[in-house]
Amino acid sequence: MAITNIPQGGHDQVLLGANWDVVEKWNGVTSQVDEQLLQHFFERRAELIGVFAYAHVAKAAYSLASEATAASSAFDPEEFGKRCADIAREQLGRCQQHQFLPEGE
Repeated sequence: MAITNIPQGGHDQVLLGANWDVVEKWNGVTSQVDEQLLQHFFERRAELIGVFAYAHVAKAAYSLASEATAASSAFDPEEFGKRCADIAREQLGRCQQHQFLPEGE
């Protein structure tokens, strides 16, 4: 079965669900690499956070599109974008709940 869509559900269902152990390992590795690069290029940190975010989204889109192509399936970039927007709104709410960001930003 081809992976053509990001799983439905929220943070707890997708990231803390059945694949939690894999997600935890992946997050630990990618977070460590991102942080090492940000420390190395500290003076460009604000710029690079955005670049890394773009790179993560681009890598995810490429991976899904590649998998869909290999399976002679479809990848819908509009649906991908909508799902990314839903996830971004959810994470913004989580940040605000944890007081990382003020309300309204």
